[in-house]
Amino acid sequence: SQIQVIIQPLRLDGCVMAVALNGAMLALLEAGIPLKSGPLAAVGGSLQTMDTAAGQEQASHWTLVADAQGQLVAFTATGRLPSAQIGEIKARGCEATKQVHQFMRSAMERRLAFH
Repeated sequence: SQIQVIIQPLRLDGCVMAVALNGAMLALLEAGIPLKSGPLAAVGGSLQTMDTAAGQEQASHWTLVADAQGQLVAFTATGRLPSAQIGEIKARGCEATKQVHQFMRSAMERRLAFH
């Protein structure tokens, strides 16, 4: 069988992939779809860096996906992220996904209590 989740962004504000992944995860949980692993959560961000060779700022965007324990599952980036900052971005991103997981958990608990 096949499950199809359609995500339609209403506003593009820089973290579309993270929001879409979280929305898809909540849709699967809401539908009662059994998952092989615990739910995943995503966070995203952007970083402005100065390209000294070109003399202009460049934007980098990133999306990080982690499991309920905050363990990194996937990390993608566009643009140039300074290598010295990637470790910090991943560490803070994994920590932030724990808050997203807590929000998802409370939302599902409220939803189940309502039924």
